[in-house]
Amino acid sequence: TNRVTTPGHAVPSTRTSIAGAKENERGAVDVLGFSVSGTTETFVEHVTGSVLKNYYDSSESAYKSEFREPVSDVANGRIVIIANASSAVSSVMASHSAGALKEDILADLQLSYTGAWPTDGSSVGGYEPIPMYGETAIGKVGNNISYTLDLRRMLARIDVKNSAATFSMKHVYLANAYTTGYIAPKWNTTGQIVKPYATTPNTKTTWHDAA
Repeated sequence: TNRVTTPGHAVPSTRTSIAGAKENERGAVDVLGFSVSGTTETFVEHVTGSVLKNYYDSSESAYKSEFREPVSDVANGRIVIIANASSAVSSVMASHSAGALKEDILADLQLSYTGAWPTDGSSVGGYEPIPMYGETAIGKVGNNISYTLDLRRMLARIDVKNSAATFSMKHVYLANAYTTGYIAPKWNTTGQIVKPYATTPNTKTTWHDAA
């Protein structure tokens, strides 16, 4: 059983455009297995599947998901989990065979969206699950192995709070928004995700290599 976690938010306590359960929703999950040798990580296998269970863990103030997918046995490996982006991932992985470098795959894992991202979860078709990325190094990639990792959302959320009793906010506009970005957080020249995580978007117009 594999478990992924998305950190919750304490502020604001209520949301009108997108609910906590929605912004943490995971449906389709893609699992990428990599073999690690020194600073070189090479692709081994890609499998897809669905989440078995989504739930909120109040003890950790976090949304969690569990899923179970078979992958080949690889000693000294890394697991990459990508949620809610199966179409983009499948398209990219069709051009990468076993042995491909992780940094090359990350560079191709991009997603484009024109217009406002649908966040009104109260209407039919009014919400598009947010693509998420997470990874962890493990002693062995394979079946019958349990691991837990955090997922990072591809999209940033902007909270606008109005506490003025005499002012009513009706519309908020975001100018010069990006339409294409990388699914993964920033990485270095050998495909290592840079931590602490960046606070700026990992977009095609922003150099992703932080080495």
